[in-house]
Amino acid sequence: MTEALNKKDFPGALKYSEAVLESNYVNIDAHYMDFMANREMGAMTRRSSTERLSGLINSIRNSGDGKSPETAWVVINVHEGYVLLRVLGLRPSGRV
Repeated sequence: MTEALNKKDFPGALKYSEAVLESNYVNIDAHYMDFMANREMGAMTRRSSTERLSGLINSIRNSGDGKSPETAWVVINVHEGYVLLRVLGLRPSGRV
């Protein structure tokens, strides 16, 4: 998915993201790739792509403020946390 997106193979990235979402609907990375591929192809008529990604991001952000271990965002796995940071335009500075 990521490789296809990086190579600007947006239809390929979309195909891979859809395949991942068929088996794991809450995969935030696949939703992000779906969103990015659609955006780059000018296909933002797929409003559901944006809404699903927003829903997942908001779910994580509503779980805490992410500023301390006590108020950390709750994610399914570490990778999901990195995707969240990428979507928000942030970079990790370390792990606690």
